[in-house]
Amino acid sequence: MPRDASGNYTLPIGNPVVTGTTITSTWANSTMNDMKIAMQDSLSRSGNGPMLAPLKNTDGTAAAPGITFNLESSTGWYRAGPGDVRYSINGIDKYRFFADQIQVWSVADSAWYPIPTAKTTGAVTETVTLAASQTVVPFTSSVAGAALYVNGTSGDRGRLFLGTDYTYDPVANEITLASSYPAGTLIASVLNDETDVAAAAAAAADSAVASAASESSAATSESNAATSEGNAATSASNAATSEGNAETSASNAATSASNAATSA
Repeated sequence: MPRDASGNYTLPIGNPVVTGTTITSTWANSTMNDMKIAMQDSLSRSGNGPMLAPLKNTDGTAAAPGITFNLESSTGWYRAGPGDVRYSINGIDKYRFFADQIQVWSVADSAWYPIPTAKTTGAVTETVTLAASQTVVPFTSSVAGAALYVNGTSGDRGRLFLGTDYTYDPVANEITLASSYPAGTLIASVLNDETDVAAAAAAAADSAVASAASESSAATSESNAATSEGNAATSASNAATSEGNAETSASNAATSASNAATSA
């Protein structure tokens, strides 16, 4: 009886034999043939012959990986969870692999950081649209080590700084903003932004354009106000002139009446 699905081998019926049992072909040949089949189904430690089916390993842990080494049993590969394969060194996580990202563990700040690839370097990995007064922002893709930018409907735009504008929770993979923004504001995660000068320059240019537009509007408003004041002063002067003309006309009329009386 060859091994079962769990790898357990059980001797065929009639075994084990007891002292004094006569050797017969009935049980001896069946036993030997069964053991032959079981041994042929074993993997050679010397590498004689490949696997005929996928090699399955135990999940393991960081301290005792499922695929490890004889002289360093705490180093190797293990399965941490669904779609989460990790490599530990001396019992400590160092790398983890997901379907679309590889991350490295930083002992300095106890956080996972994505390893940039040709596909994602300098690219926006995820954008989240905020609700009104929302400050806690969860992300699907890891934002550890990524740069975050805000693009608001009210004109708020630019880079957010860790520790000043937001804090990061690596376990929940979410940030908490230091202040809230209007509904519809976008928070974008940019991977490896430190080397992406174009992205930073574009954000700075947008801010400069918005600032210049605001200054221009303010200058226009001041000019319009000055013009309105000038028009008001002109109107007052014209009114005073009209009053003076009216007084002159009245004086002339009185003089004419006096002259007419003298002539009579």
